[in-house]
Amino acid sequence: RGEEVLELVGRAGEHLVEPRRGERRRRDDLTPTERQVVEWVPVSESAAVDSVSRLCGLHIRTTEAALRRLRSKGFVRQDEDGWRLVPEP
Repeated sequence: RGEEVLELVGRAGEHLVEPRRGERRRRDDLTPTERQVVEWVPVSESAAVDSVSRLCGLHIRTTEAALRRLRSKGFVRQDEDGWRLVPEP
């Protein structure tokens, strides 16, 4: 691409190229802790907070707080058996 040639031959910082990016996803706006937790929440059956906490390697209070935030953002739901992912829209 022409922009890349200009960046290479031009003076430093003069013709900067925007990095290519993929499609934006809902999870892109999660905090690192929320991303870590949501990766370990099961899809097919509910899991207790201590189980999710153990799998993601975080303290149970940190995990529970992240699960509450994820629930308010629509990523997980809580039922009588624990937590599970909400299907993607």
